[in-house]
Amino acid sequence: DIQIIQGQGVTIQGTLTSPPQGNLIIYQDGSQISSGISPQSTNLTYNTTGNYNITLYYAGSQNYTKGSQTHFISVGNPPDEIPPTVLILSPQDNIYTNNNNVNINCSASDLIQLKNISLILDSQLVQTVNTNTQSFSTIFTQTPTQGQHTYYCQAYDNSSNKGTSVTQTLTLDTTPPTLIVTSPTATTYNTPQVALSYSASDYTTLYYTLNFAQPVNLTSSIILTLTDGNYNLTLYAFDLASNRASQQVLFRIDTSIASCTQNC
Repeated sequence: DIQIIQGQGVTIQGTLTSPPQGNLIIYQDGSQISSGISPQSTNLTYNTTGNYNITLYYAGSQNYTKGSQTHFISVGNPPDEIPPTVLILSPQDNIYTNNNNVNINCSASDLIQLKNISLILDSQLVQTVNTNTQSFSTIFTQTPTQGQHTYYCQAYDNSSNKGTSVTQTLTLDTTPPTLIVTSPTATTYNTPQVALSYSASDYTTLYYTLNFAQPVNLTSSIILTLTDGNYNLTLYAFDLASNRASQQVLFRIDTSIASCTQNC
């Protein structure tokens, strides 16, 4: 007796041992599939699951000799050894965010049927959603702590095959950059040239606006050349998580005065 999977081929062969010669008939479930002089052989492919009765029959012509032998072929579905395909749809890898609630969108698909899909955050299984479909997607909402985190999604099918996505990182940062405008200060200057200088840390983008005009990017301290008048300068700093720091300075240029001290 043998067990095979659906779609597999089998060679069925019979040989007389005593007497050494004679006619053999091969039956499958009572229907003749082969006959002739021993040995007899036939090849069959089983595309339908089930149990099959194979009988080799010999009917002798001398002394009423006859004999038979029966075996069974069990045909089952092929084992499912292919794991689900798992993807992270969002967010993108290596993001920085200042949102305490992070949505991670995972999807999975399987050739047969999914069992569940889970989120693994910092090597810990934090949430699982059950399903019985071939494809499924879900959004996991998490509130991670400050700092960098790793995460991936995994899915099981009904045959206990496990599929995993790539591992991604995210960084939660709700702390804005530090920013201090060291020049100009809130005073009146009697020169058209005024230094724009600052002290800043934990930023990626820095720019200023003057009297609410278009922003101007800054990479280092600069000298402003201005005409007489009142000025509103605002300096902005942004980090990778879009946290913002800003500082406003109101000052005046008046070249008609010989000198000035603070708060002129």
